[in-house]
Amino acid sequence: MENKNSLFVIDNFYSDPDKIRDFAIKTNDYIKSGYNYETRKLYYNESIINSFEKIIGEEIVVDPAGMGFGSLNYFTEDDNIHHYTHYDGAKWVALVYLVPNEFVGKGGLYICRHKKSGLIGPPNQNWLEEHDFSSFEEWKEKVYTPDQTDLKAWETTMFIGMKYNRLIIKKAGEMFHRGTKGFGTHPGNSKLFHRFFFQTKNGGQV
Repeated sequence: MENKNSLFVIDNFYSDPDKIRDFAIKTNDYIKSGYNYETRKLYYNESIINSFEKIIGEEIVVDPAGMGFGSLNYFTEDDNIHHYTHYDGAKWVALVYLVPNEFVGKGGLYICRHKKSGLIGPPNQNWLEEHDFSSFEEWKEKVYTPDQTDLKAWETTMFIGMKYNRLIIKKAGEMFHRGTKGFGTHPGNSKLFHRFFFQTKNGGQV
């Protein structure tokens, strides 16, 4: 049975976060990808998979070729992610902040609602029909895409602060969200985290 819970926050997730942070700072595997830098290689093990399954109560599907499960990522002061409200292509995402607490400031994650429509995530077919949209693509073209970078089009329903070694798992494919602005200039002083996109066997695709 699919888990109906959509958000989990777990502090002190890794037993040795300093070791992972040190590796993330020293690796030279980063490439620029959209708003952030991410590693080409993916870093995970069975223990991480088992932990996620225990937390959400479902068996997960790991598809490294199709989704970035285990990439190390960082955002710098030059990114514009704080203007970009979105949902993800994968149903679930997990991220572990690797930023020391003295750097985090007021950083974190916003969970959002679209003001005009009241939607908290992408609409289903019933909603589209009730609101006279002929297709999901029409909704994206007329509503979602124009409003993605308009901060006034969204309201915050929840804010989750950034904290060292904090794990956030959320149904990112069903939830509008937006990160706070990046900072720093390199992995050692920027918004650094470990990210995992995945599906569940019972949940299927978005």
